[in-house]
Amino acid sequence: MLIEFIRQIRDRRHIKNAISKGMIVGERFRAMGKVNYGSEPYLIRIGNHVTLSFEVCFITHDGGTWVYRDRYDELADVTRYGPIRIYDNCFIGARAIIMPNVKIGPNSLVAAGAVVTKDVPPNSVYGGVPAKLIMTYDQYVAKCSEAGQRVSKIHKRQRLLKMFDNFLNG
Repeated sequence: MLIEFIRQIRDRRHIKNAISKGMIVGERFRAMGKVNYGSEPYLIRIGNHVTLSFEVCFITHDGGTWVYRDRYDELADVTRYGPIRIYDNCFIGARAIIMPNVKIGPNSLVAAGAVVTKDVPPNSVYGGVPAKLIMTYDQYVAKCSEAGQRVSKIHKRQRLLKMFDNFLNG
């Protein structure tokens, strides 16, 4: 319990630090665990009602340019930078990586572990490496509704253990 409390304080500190450096976030923004906002958080804009799962990583520059700096004097100070924009009502899954110059459109989801190298259009679900269209937002809503796993917060643990008893103990 104490360890979890300490983690929550640390995670809030990361968010506050990124905001103090210029990152802009909308209302009802939440980060679930440690998120890496990169070395240029001022290039990140996050809309309203956005959730970032744990260990999401924002990359706002191409650090690979380092490999040629010693070989070419005229390129010693060349680095590629790019902003990242996440629009309203989005979910970014655990350990997803968002690369420079990427926009994630409204009502979109990015799957856990995805590497997003190109814009995600509105109303879509993307995943994979590199991230590609998996389904539309409406298809995702329908799929979740069909699954029928509605669980109240009060009885969540008991209901889930009963629901998955055969899987866990079979």
